[in-house]
Amino acid sequence: MESKFYCDLAHQYGSPVLDIACGTGRMTIPLAERGYDMTGFDITPEMLEAAKQKALDRGVSVHWIQADMRQLELGRKYMPSSSFRYKSSRASYTSP
Repeated sequence: MESKFYCDLAHQYGSPVLDIACGTGRMTIPLAERGYDMTGFDITPEMLEAAKQKALDRGVSVHWIQADMRQLELGRKYMPSSSFRYKSSRASYTSP
């Protein structure tokens, strides 16, 4: 159910999609498999290593970033995913 929700959002708003607190890529990788330009962002290196391996095993490309979201500066507009549970308008998240 949750996967369908995020796939529908990605379809509606398009790429690129930023998955903040992506963990092991539970949502990031399925969206990448559907052809979306994905960036997975997490503070925990071990989680990102697991996500990278899962993406490699499934043959998908994802841009992975290990950093603290409180200091998020990517210089690119994204459609937020996963950790952002509510989206009230078409406005995308823009990092500072």
